[in-house]
Amino acid sequence: MVQIIDKSGEDTFGRLGRSFGQGLAEQVPKEVDRYRLSKGLQQFEKDSPDLSPIQQLSRLSAIPGITPQMIQSFSELAKQQNTRNAYAKKAGEKPRPSSLGEQSSGPSIQDVKFGNFDNSTGKSNRFTKDTSNLPFDESQPPINPNNPLRPESISKKPWTAERRNQEIARIFEDFPQLTNQEAQAMASDYEARELAQPQAEQQIDRELNEKQKDLQEKFNTQLLTKLEKTGAGPSAVYKDITGENLVNLQRGMERDLRANPKANVDDIINRWTTKALDLAKAKSQLKTTSSGYFLSKIFSKEKYKSKLNEYQRIFADSGNLEEFSNILKSKDFEMSPQGAASIAYPRTNQIKSYVSKISPKSEKYPQKNSLSNSRKYATEIQNLITPKDNLLAIAWDLRSKDPYFNQNAFFQQLQEDQDEIGLTERQRRELAEGSSDILPSWGDIVYLPLFGG
Repeated sequence: MVQIIDKSGEDTFGRLGRSFGQGLAEQVPKEVDRYRLSKGLQQFEKDSPDLSPIQQLSRLSAIPGITPQMIQSFSELAKQQNTRNAYAKKAGEKPRPSSLGEQSSGPSIQDVKFGNFDNSTGKSNRFTKDTSNLPFDESQPPINPNNPLRPESISKKPWTAERRNQEIARIFEDFPQLTNQEAQAMASDYEARELAQPQAEQQIDRELNEKQKDLQEKFNTQLLTKLEKTGAGPSAVYKDITGENLVNLQRGMERDLRANPKANVDDIINRWTTKALDLAKAKSQLKTTSSGYFLSKIFSKEKYKSKLNEYQRIFADSGNLEEFSNILKSKDFEMSPQGAASIAYPRTNQIKSYVSKISPKSEKYPQKNSLSNSRKYATEIQNLITPKDNLLAIAWDLRSKDPYFNQNAFFQQLQEDQDEIGLTERQRRELAEGSSDILPSWGDIVYLPLFGG
């Protein structure tokens, strides 16, 4: 027998309480499920960058309350994030934190740099040697300073199957979260970039060489016009400008263009062909300066010294100081190697300061200590010598300052230490020249102040 309970007498508050209780009982489990789903997804978000695809699917499937549609959507988003993180890591960037609900673009493969190749510009990232502290006549980088046989410019063979498999294995080792298709695509991209780099390098070389050839042709044409040798070939200038002069002038022009990429090309060419013209005139005038009576030069020493200093500036400006020194040593001037160098090569401030402090007369027995003092000069200036300094000019200054200066001991010490000093080729030739005669040459007497020693 069924008993029917009469609720007609239940008040309104009772009915409301019963309804609330039923709704609460139904709602609480749903909220708990949503909370567990949220916490599971948050943990997956943290762990997914370090998980393989299988591990990601396993973790997603184990999250309470997740649906098949959600698993598919989050799997696809995780793959995209994994790929972005892999490229970011390859490019040296910090991987972006996983954001399954955000599909902002990460670093693309165009951002990845291989070797010295910059993908954004299609050019090499190599740095040319800094020549700002080198002497003018030894520091002229050409338009194209690159060796055409450098490894990065030599064409490469396509990868073998073994090499490709090795690269894919390495990719998986670095990025275990990638799929096989993604790893294959990354390896293909690496191979394509490796094969493309030599062609890009070769194209850069061709462009630079063409620009250099064009500049040199314009330089030679304008120089021939200024020297009034129109219609003649480039070799016609050799009577006025030697081949060495010409190379130094052209490289000086190229250096200016590299240092000032916004400069007007015609202005730079005009400037350097004018230097060449001034150099040719200075050579002609030097012959006139060397002529004249011996006694008249002796009594006008300062006048002639001033002239030589002006010519020195012209040769220095065109990057040809060594030729100027050689002219002073020739039969026209008959100066000693050290005397010629003292005019041709100005001393740096460090060397000037060092020599000015030498005071052997303050010693009790300076003559007795001449050998040790001269060797000491050599060892102390080794830390001061720059590529701009001339060893013969320094020796001249030391002879002028110290009447007991021993040239042989000085140069012998430098010869013993030359590998540690890092001398330039010109300075090594000066070292081989070594000591001058004890007695001054006629040219030294005529053009330079006399010194003791």
